[in-house]
Amino acid sequence: KLPDVSFTKGDMTNFDLHKKFDVIYCVHNSVNHLLNFSQWEAMFHHVATQLYDRGLFIFDVSTPEKLDELMRLPAGGVRLGQEYIIAKVQKGAPPERYDWHLDVFLRRPDHAFTLHQEIVPLSAFSVARIQKALAANFVVNEVRVLDGARNFDDKNRAFFACTKKASSPTGN
Repeated sequence: KLPDVSFTKGDMTNFDLHKKFDVIYCVHNSVNHLLNFSQWEAMFHHVATQLYDRGLFIFDVSTPEKLDELMRLPAGGVRLGQEYIIAKVQKGAPPERYDWHLDVFLRRPDHAFTLHQEIVPLSAFSVARIQKALAANFVVNEVRVLDGARNFDDKNRAFFACTKKASSPTGN
């Protein structure tokens, strides 16, 4: 459906797309799947290498406040077609780690269900720490934390809009 768009699958902490971009956009809390902060810093570095000077980097993350709030909620469920998912967030280790415990009930042809269990680890770091790490390669133009969002999915999500710093004429 998108014949003029190329897709690349790879490691977001170590990539080279062999060209530069005006904008890189990382959506839906993808960065939270990097489990330690050195991985976040590596991703920020590689994004900077793929942007033109003054290129725009936009991304969002779930804050520790969001994941702490989710942790305090009881397990919740949702029906997706004929399947059901029950999710519960629990604290992991180290302190910035959170584990999504997922129970997925898959309907079999005999109309019974098969239970599939999965733990999806995430990490979350303070907005201040993220801004400090970005400062090596970016000017942070705006950070918007949706702490008062009406939609619970958006509550305590942080959106960052950053501009890649211009390279010096000497290449330093």
